Amino acid sequence: MLSVIFGVDFYLILHLTFRVDKTRFNTEVEMFYVIGLKKEFSLSEDQRTPNAHFWKYYEALAGTTENVA
Repeated sequence: MLSVIFGVDFYLILHLTFRVDKTRFNTEVEMFYVIGLKKEFSLSEDQRTPNAHFWKYYEALAGTTENVA
């Protein structure tokens, strides 16, 4: 599921935060952390359970109408 989203429009449906961390070899690594789904795509306030709007958007991205959940 996320590979399709990450390949296309993940930032439109996921609440992300960006961070730069140093590794033990003192190189910097840029990372995005997923906080959860955006509220308009979430079934409840936990922002973890996708709603019907999310699945419609996902099906449009994936090019399939089968339920993947």
